[in-house]
Amino acid sequence: MNPVIPREDMETISEYERYMMENRNGSITAESLALMRATESRRPPGERICYDPYALRFVNPQLLEILARMPPEKIKEMQDEYEIRFPGHKNSLYTRVRFFDDKTASCIRDGYTQIVIIGAGYDTRAYRIEGISRTKVFELDLPDIQERKKATIRGIFGSLPDHVVYIQVDLSTTPLESVLRTRGFDSCRKTLFLMEGLICYIPPEKVKILFNSIISLSVPGSTVLFDSMDAGVVDGSDQSPYAVSLREQMAGLGEPFAFGIKKGDEEQYMKAIGFANVRVFTKDDYIPEYFTGIHQERQVSGLFNFILAQA
Repeated sequence: MNPVIPREDMETISEYERYMMENRNGSITAESLALMRATESRRPPGERICYDPYALRFVNPQLLEILARMPPEKIKEMQDEYEIRFPGHKNSLYTRVRFFDDKTASCIRDGYTQIVIIGAGYDTRAYRIEGISRTKVFELDLPDIQERKKATIRGIFGSLPDHVVYIQVDLSTTPLESVLRTRGFDSCRKTLFLMEGLICYIPPEKVKILFNSIISLSVPGSTVLFDSMDAGVVDGSDQSPYAVSLREQMAGLGEPFAFGIKKGDEEQYMKAIGFANVRVFTKDDYIPEYFTGIHQERQVSGLFNFILAQA
């Protein structure tokens, strides 16, 4: 016999589903990732993988209200169902945030003075990484997402920080070089280019154009950091339940996957474009780094490889 769900619980669940359906655009993915970061950030310092003190501010109050009224047991049920469909996926996302945080901080210590965040979404590194205010940060994204972000940043800090340049652009129609060079980017300065959770949504030919643009903008020693998933997850040849569910979910959100690199081929792919000193970080590299002690029982999907490459 199916359990009887109280009417008020059904209404809340329906509200949540309706909210997710009505916001199927680029912002719902950014908002969902912000909610994940906020959830992990609520853990005590010794129990969390990543920390983003501003993430919750980027979650729509309407969604937070819906979740607040949802019965705790229903939220747990939803979380358990998510873990069954996408085993270890959330932990791989937390790891990605932490890895990008750590490498950004390392580049700042090593003297990088420019950071370009392509597809910045609700990324908050420009406001929380130690020493980043001494660099010039360029955040690029679509106009609607960036306007919402700027409004939130003003709400947090009272004004927009001087070290951040906001660039509203659709890189599918506008070359990266043209927008950066007209907004104060200095191609003579060592630069870190960040692309977190981005290239999997860009068609292959445009990914190459983007990487070639980074090469043309870079002095020797400039670095690009991005994450990549296996081509099989993208093209459908990976028929594992996890991959199938992930493709279905992203297509349902209106953001189907478009690009992946066969795992093991990342170094060859980047060197063919013109990058050097390519380093590929796999699950075997970052699990020993982040999932020890209290975290060692956490399941990590290993969906992403992280790639560092120098121009």
